[in-house]
Amino acid sequence: MNRPNSNNLSDFNNYFSICMNFKDEAIYLKDWVEYHLSIGVNHFYLYNNESSDNFLEILKPYQEKGLVTLNNIAGSGAKPKVSKHFLNNYKLETFWVAFIDSDEYITFVEEGMTVQNFFKDFEEFPGVGLNWLMFGSSGLSKIQTPVSEKFTMCAPPYDASNLLENPASVPAACTHIKSIVNPRKVTNTWHNPHFYKYKNNSSKDSKVANLAVNTEKNTIPEMNALTTIKNTKHDKAFIRHYFVNTKEEFFRRRARRLRDDVANAGWFANEEIALREFKKYDSIYNSVKYEDVLKELKKLKNK
Repeated sequence: MNRPNSNNLSDFNNYFSICMNFKDEAIYLKDWVEYHLSIGVNHFYLYNNESSDNFLEILKPYQEKGLVTLNNIAGSGAKPKVSKHFLNNYKLETFWVAFIDSDEYITFVEEGMTVQNFFKDFEEFPGVGLNWLMFGSSGLSKIQTPVSEKFTMCAPPYDASNLLENPASVPAACTHIKSIVNPRKVTNTWHNPHFYKYKNNSSKDSKVANLAVNTEKNTIPEMNALTTIKNTKHDKAFIRHYFVNTKEEFFRRRARRLRDDVANAGWFANEEIALREFKKYDSIYNSVKYEDVLKELKKLKNK
């Protein structure tokens, strides 16, 4: 049986899991699940927020293999409810859990890297913040799948300097993080979809501050949803965030975002605002080819 505060890897059913809520996103689920299985994710804790599409058909094969735990969550403000339910019921089943969405893909610069090999170097820390790399529409329209193949244009990351004529033009969104955490080291209080508050160290002899770190093991200040420009890193790992998608999909997901995270409601209050936001972000996130970004990041890694 798992021990509540254990860090002994043999005590956990899974090493690395993902917790995610969704609404009417069946068209994206298979590609998203298959990709994360390919980098070593062991399990998915998925929460259906009153979907009306064929998500059950898509997820059934993964449920039968024991890869997916599926729950239902009702009403708006899904993320706080999901976070609370996961921490109350599953935190003893997995060493790491990533709280990400279906338009977010955990990505490693080194080919063949897995979550097991990468995150083993961070097991002393309560959490790891991975920066976003923002993607635009790539000039596409309608619904496009798989997103990881169709959308090829993104924002330039700060640390791929050869791609930048003006580093100040890099969008602030690339400094935002999503958190991969040791769920036994976070409090149950919901604050933000990007970060968690971590419990105090139980050992007075610990030399590790109980704070999340970036991929260089530099601490991220408590309760921060973003890193400083200096600590924004994409050279080892990051999260591809297909935030814009196409105009049609941007509008379709507007209703979901209003339900999903109340903090974002102002961005999608009406169609006029949504269209303005789409145009603004799309113009920024179509700056460079993703394949060129990877080439530059690999150069950095090999220096």
